[in-house]
Amino acid sequence: MKLYEYLTRYGREAGSRLFYRDDEGSLTYGEALGEARRWADFLTAQGAKRKVAAFRGDNPKDQLLFFLGAEMAGARPVLIHEYLKERDLAGLFAKRPIDIFFSDRDYPTLSMKQEGHFYIRDLGAHGGGAGDFGVLTSGSSGLPKVLFRRDESWSDFFSLQNTIFEVGPTSGLFVQGSLAFTGNLNMVMGFLSAGASIHLSRRLLPRTWMKRIAEEAVTHVYMIPSKLSPLSKSRGQAEGLAYIHGVPAHDGGPVLPAHGPFPEGPGNPVLRGVGTFLRILHRRKGYPRKSGRRGPPLPGDRRVYQGRGNPGGYALRGGGHRAALHLP
Repeated sequence: MKLYEYLTRYGREAGSRLFYRDDEGSLTYGEALGEARRWADFLTAQGAKRKVAAFRGDNPKDQLLFFLGAEMAGARPVLIHEYLKERDLAGLFAKRPIDIFFSDRDYPTLSMKQEGHFYIRDLGAHGGGAGDFGVLTSGSSGLPKVLFRRDESWSDFFSLQNTIFEVGPTSGLFVQGSLAFTGNLNMVMGFLSAGASIHLSRRLLPRTWMKRIAEEAVTHVYMIPSKLSPLSKSRGQAEGLAYIHGVPAHDGGPVLPAHGPFPEGPGNPVLRGVGTFLRILHRRKGYPRKSGRRGPPLPGDRRVYQGRGNPGGYALRGGGHRAALHLP
């Protein structure tokens, strides 16, 4: 299924349902569908169809609506990281398969033209790789690379992912930061596929995150540990919060339950998700399988233990609850 088709579906079937909320305002599914269609019309007028269309923007709402609108227009969207400087962009466009560039700010050395509130640079046809959209990855040369993906490489897994982590139309995902980071974009699209709501903040103030999480009845949080740590120290309660994400940065992976008890037995779908997390941790840290070493703390004071009373496996301990599983 195409990623934009989720928005089309829920925009028609549940147009009044909340889709997106940030620090400045909100959009229903119906309003978001209208905005995405306006982007699609704009991109079509700029000749973006069948081209790799890159977008650089400070506002995640613009990033999201550009991405969906570009797919509607038959373009192949790529979101550009905001931290890239003008010289970095020049190198990116010279060496990577990007055909047309859109930005919310002008870059004088790139000879951009202004169209409404945005700036455009036609880079010529480069003929990028096969795929419906692209994501930026860090390259060994220091210059990001464009990795092209099919929509189905994500959408085919959303149903299982949402079942495991109990994501449905009444769920709400809180994300901090840019959607140019692949993990953020993937998680947002997964919640879109369920008709859930997205709650996003650009502010670097954990106390405001906690306030919004509680007030907006958020059920899931997706953040890297460096952001989860200050959030966990913020005052406030979020009783409805069910899952948190605690996978090391740049490692993609599942969210983890925010509260115990953990269901027993390795066949439990939640524990299968936790097992994925632990395998990522195992590879990243390079621990021997039965070293007995302790992994880093998880959010909420949980810790991962390896090989203690569970040879060849792991145990999660915290909050008076415990669950164990064996790795294959």
